[in-house]
Amino acid sequence: MLDSYQSALTGSYTSGSTSGSTAHYENLIEGIVNNFDHYDRFLYYESGSNSWPKVSGSTAPHLNQSSNTTESVSFFNRMITSASNYDVSNFDLLINSIPTFIREDSNNEPYLMFIHMLGQHFDNLWIYFKAVSDKYDADNRLDFGISKDLVKDAIESLGIKLYSTNFNSEIFNSYILLFGMHKVED
Repeated sequence: MLDSYQSALTGSYTSGSTSGSTAHYENLIEGIVNNFDHYDRFLYYESGSNSWPKVSGSTAPHLNQSSNTTESVSFFNRMITSASNYDVSNFDLLINSIPTFIREDSNNEPYLMFIHMLGQHFDNLWIYFKAVSDKYDADNRLDFGISKDLVKDAIESLGIKLYSTNFNSEIFNSYILLFGMHKVED
């Protein structure tokens, strides 16, 4: 869907449904991007072997390749295979709580899709609640404790005012070391 909206913006979309203004398609694209979950954001914004293929030579923000390129089709097929293999071996999959005779009946496909959607919803809730409990986990390692993107908000939530500065991080770190080594006398 996103590809067809972007194609309509560039004028390369060859369907009878291209009526409308540029602002209309930009609003549709913005609506889709704003509703991404954490994994969708990773695929869309990040660059790497596990994210959506990017236009070569693009710098951040990276430009995504169209879904009909060879690299995109290959990436999509690789991810579908990986996800399917994971689902087969995942015993905690919500759909496994449904009796087998219901899962095997092809007339129940809409119901099974709904159960998968519920599982996705609860995965997002779990991620949120895990992040809430990690908020006050004081750990200075980059991949543990509070997300580095939330540090400023967490510090301000404790009543500490932070001010922006023109100092670079090297100067700031040297000030922290300097003040941290001296004991303040009353």
